[in-house]
Amino acid sequence: MRNGYFGILRSIAIMVMIVLGFNMLGGIILVAFYGINIQGAGAGMIVAINALAQLAVMFTVPILIVKNFEQDSQASFRLEGINETPLAAMLLGVPMVLLAQVVGGALDGLWISFLKLFPIIYDPLFSLQKYLDDFMSSVTSATSFGELIILLIGISLIPAIAEETLFRGFIQTNIERSGKTKTRPYIAIVITSILFAAVHASPLNFPGLLSIGLVLGWLAYRTSDLRVSMLAHAINNGLIVLAMFFFKGSTSALDSITGTPEVSVNDSLILLAVSLPFVIGSFYLFQKITEPLRARHNAEYELAHIKDFHHHESQTTTL
Repeated sequence: MRNGYFGILRSIAIMVMIVLGFNMLGGIILVAFYGINIQGAGAGMIVAINALAQLAVMFTVPILIVKNFEQDSQASFRLEGINETPLAAMLLGVPMVLLAQVVGGALDGLWISFLKLFPIIYDPLFSLQKYLDDFMSSVTSATSFGELIILLIGISLIPAIAEETLFRGFIQTNIERSGKTKTRPYIAIVITSILFAAVHASPLNFPGLLSIGLVLGWLAYRTSDLRVSMLAHAINNGLIVLAMFFFKGSTSALDSITGTPEVSVNDSLILLAVSLPFVIGSFYLFQKITEPLRARHNAEYELAHIKDFHHHESQTTTL
């Protein structure tokens, strides 16, 4: 550890173990109750078990690690800015993530067009993506209002809390604050976003997931308030569940929501050209809103204090 935080490689290793533990726990519970045919469990039960596993592993384990290694929980989970985040920043984060979805869709289109140049790679990835899309469609489609509430809690609320705690909280913070001579927030955001996109195991949607991860990381960094990225994450997921419920009679609408629609290169470029000005504008506005916030500088202050402490200690030893 450096500065009391885990570096890049150890953070990645911890994340891999936590994600594997989450998947194993969820799988064990499903198989224990329903055997190999987990589809028979129904969307509500699959989502509920998945949410339970997320809380037990993704949410709880990082907290236990922080406590065991005596890290500052306020810093590790980006809660230092919780008392100074303006409402405007909380609200603006939501459309920023929705814009990231649009940009991500365009990037997915370019990514798929590129992969198609290499059929030996694209064909198995397409088969895997089709299976994942069909499974996602089955577990996000509520058949009743009661099941809709379960899906909103299990797909919107709990994943936002658990995933943000692990990624934008624990992983991003540890990488950022473990810099040798200075903090590294942008490296932390990029690495955390790549990990976030990778664990969703959606090969044809990787650029889109990466775009969402980058925006969520920026929201958490600029505010030092994990609630901002949690809110944006929750509403983004919740809108998908609601759309699946209210448009369940439209096959084309459902395919566009949970599927991986193929967008031509021209359409992708047009979509990027139209959406990027809004993205740039929202980032500029968010930066202006969060400029006065003091908590964002706590990482630099902490590192400066550690350097001064070691410098003073070395001088004392010399004397």
